[in-house]
Amino acid sequence: MFKQLRKTSIIALVLAVALIILLTPPLPTDAADHGDAPFASLRATADITDFWVFLDPNDNTRLELIMGTRGFIVPGENANFGIFDGDLRYRFNIENTGDGVPDLFLDAIFSKQIGRTTPQTGTVTLSDARGTVLKTFTAPATLSSSTAAVAPTRNITADSNTGIRFFAGLADDAFFFDVPSELRYRASLEAGTPGGDISFFTRGRDTFAGYNINAIAYSVPVSLLKGRAGNVLGISAATQIRKKITVNSNATTTGKGDFVQIDSMGIPAVNIVFVPFERKDDFNTKGPDATSFANDIVGQLKILQTRDANIALFAKLAVEKGDYLRIDTSIANTGPEGGNNSGAGFPNGRRLLDDVTDPIVSLVSNSEPRPDMVDKNDVLFLNNFPWVALPNQPLPRGSQDTTQN
Repeated sequence: MFKQLRKTSIIALVLAVALIILLTPPLPTDAADHGDAPFASLRATADITDFWVFLDPNDNTRLELIMGTRGFIVPGENANFGIFDGDLRYRFNIENTGDGVPDLFLDAIFSKQIGRTTPQTGTVTLSDARGTVLKTFTAPATLSSSTAAVAPTRNITADSNTGIRFFAGLADDAFFFDVPSELRYRASLEAGTPGGDISFFTRGRDTFAGYNINAIAYSVPVSLLKGRAGNVLGISAATQIRKKITVNSNATTTGKGDFVQIDSMGIPAVNIVFVPFERKDDFNTKGPDATSFANDIVGQLKILQTRDANIALFAKLAVEKGDYLRIDTSIANTGPEGGNNSGAGFPNGRRLLDDVTDPIVSLVSNSEPRPDMVDKNDVLFLNNFPWVALPNQPLPRGSQDTTQN
């Protein structure tokens, strides 16, 4: 996962992260990024739910990047909430030199929605740290429907000039996890129950089943993104807005000034678990640069009696080198639904099928199994771009739109 580090170091990091996640006091959040901080939660369109980075299992010369925003969209509100915020810039930071500073930016900015039958237009730009535009093109987003029994046909753009494929539209929330069971289990540990009360995990209900997200997906030739760091790339996701937004009398908006960041996500659980509540908003505005949060993070780990060696490792990998998901593009990824072969998934990037919760909880529980009994998504992922499943649509009379929560 991390640049030019031995696999033993990666395993040690996962162990350290696992220990921290399990023993941290319960928070009203999940292990992904849904609602990780107050300000981002209040601006729902900018709230990142999750993101995934993996090689296309059908063609390992391509890197797949997927960002989810605005979680917990119920099917009956698809048309109202399944749109992209025209005031925002949806960004992927790419770090390819090993210094922790972003070197490339892959951005999407959308036109304002003007009707139910006209798709928004996304302007996609690949630029460098100097602000030079390297590649750009426009592409239509996919319309959403609150009435159709079958989701509208997806607009997928394959831009011949850049080699980039693009999709933007509603999708099933790809994260799978039982949040209440995990919080109850953590509470039982804090209450002194030896080994924790594992009976909570028999609930086995996917908190995110039946809900949708707004997804932005890219398939990018790896050759466009590589730099001096060779095969290893660091990726983080962000949503940004102009510093000054003027609301006009006709309910349109005008943005001026530089973009400022609202939400950021890199290594899963960094902000949710390691950053004190009062600094979460600040962390989102500064990510992937986490250097100014070193004392806060180390302090939290000290409270949790984390070993100095693990603290030093975490600080080196998540603070000094930035809050990125890192992927070694020389490690082959194969299999259905975005890949499932051993050794190619999290923490080497993150695939849709990767269960990032069970292994972590089991590792910290003295290698005792602690599965939450939610081992896969409620619906199958696709075997081709854009990988994320079609959005959930309103169900017939007598059925529940959200069957697992």
